Amino acid sequence: MTGDIFSENHEVEYYETNLLGNMTLSMLTDVIIMISQDQATALGVGTQYVIEHGVTWVVAQTDMDITRLPRVHEKVQVQTRGSSYTKYFAYREFWVRDMDGNELVHVGSLWVMMDIQSRKMVKLDEAMVIPYHCDRVRRIQRLNKIPKIHDEHDIMQTEYHVRFTDIDWNSHVNNAKYIGWMVDVLPYDFLASHVPTEVSIKYEDEVTYGDPVLSRGKFINTDNQIQTVHDISVNGSTKSIAEVKWKKLDKKGSK
Repeated sequence: MTGDIFSENHEVEYYETNLLGNMTLSMLTDVIIMISQDQATALGVGTQYVIEHGVTWVVAQTDMDITRLPRVHEKVQVQTRGSSYTKYFAYREFWVRDMDGNELVHVGSLWVMMDIQSRKMVKLDEAMVIPYHCDRVRRIQRLNKIPKIHDEHDIMQTEYHVRFTDIDWNSHVNNAKYIGWMVDVLPYDFLASHVPTEVSIKYEDEVTYGDPVLSRGKFINTDNQIQTVHDISVNGSTKSIAEVKWKKLDKKGSK
């Protein structure tokens, strides 16, 4: 796949990290979304341009492969490119690297274009895609299939109420909020002793101001992998699902 790579440097601030000193998944999501917006602006097809055409980009799914999460005060290079697209979908990649060029995180993501008024998916406007110099393909890159919670046994759950500060200019909950709500249901001792290695999250529908949100999570038994599955729902309607794979920190507390 072709496409021009856009890069920015970023220094991880203390408020972007957790008690382990690692960048949180929510902040990592914020940073990669920000660089995609910066690339669009640099190419002349930024937020204001798409709004003037009555549409907006919406991320449908992200798959993260995490070698190591960025650390507090660490300087990293964040990269992105539009890799390919079809009539209705676009595939964008992100990388986070240390300053020696070593890959810390890779993210594959699927995007659609939504009509601002109808809130419905529409065909991609090629004028907004061509500047990325990416390939038009017959079939988009396949992303991970995310399992759903079926067994109600041993489910962990927490309720939230969507605040004004949870929504963005699209009038729906910012994408970074979802993964924060999801992992927040897991026990403190688990989160303090494990780090994510793979995160797949699918955004199925919007969550808006005032919605009563239910976040659920469940541990999945596998032979050699610690996994959790998650969902976000509003009044019984599923809005997002996710799967996270974890590894336990060593006895020295290696991050």
